[in-house]
Amino acid sequence: MRAILAARKRFVVRLEGLRPAAVFVLLCGAGSQQAMVFNVRTSRVEYHKGEISFPGGAQDARDETLLDAALREAHEEIGVRPEDVVVLGQLDDTFTRGSGFRITPFVGRIPSPYSFSPNPHEVEEVFAVPLRYLLEHEISPEESLAVAGRVLAGPSWLYDGHLIWGATARIVKQLLDTVCR
Repeated sequence: MRAILAARKRFVVRLEGLRPAAVFVLLCGAGSQQAMVFNVRTSRVEYHKGEISFPGGAQDARDETLLDAALREAHEEIGVRPEDVVVLGQLDDTFTRGSGFRITPFVGRIPSPYSFSPNPHEVEEVFAVPLRYLLEHEISPEESLAVAGRVLAGPSWLYDGHLIWGATARIVKQLLDTVCR
């Protein structure tokens, strides 16, 4: 996976006015048991209340790089220690229209099982979705119109009552298309 991510040319969003942010696409498990880690955001956070996301957030003055921001946020949000993350690479930037973030996704591997410590102010739940499920159950935009009463213009997944859509789903699809298909 590291070689595939390193060999590709990354797309960088260069739209004016977007705030730099980074997320970590954390993988755990091995082989057919490999899974991707997600958060359910609380209703107390400023942006994307109640949505499914990857651990991450805006780059701030403490962060020299976007990777520093992703590592810091993964630790603050779900208790993943930076030294436990093996960084595998980066995906293309994406952005959020409503909240105005330019998101740089990093891909990393953590030991499995892992003892997460969700920050109760920011994260309601941490869960993992098997990559096999994500590969086999993408909801087409036409089907997704009936999912949770939302009109979705891109890829989406419904897993155990959790709707994965928007920027998070675009990142999932990019990883799957890049390294799994």
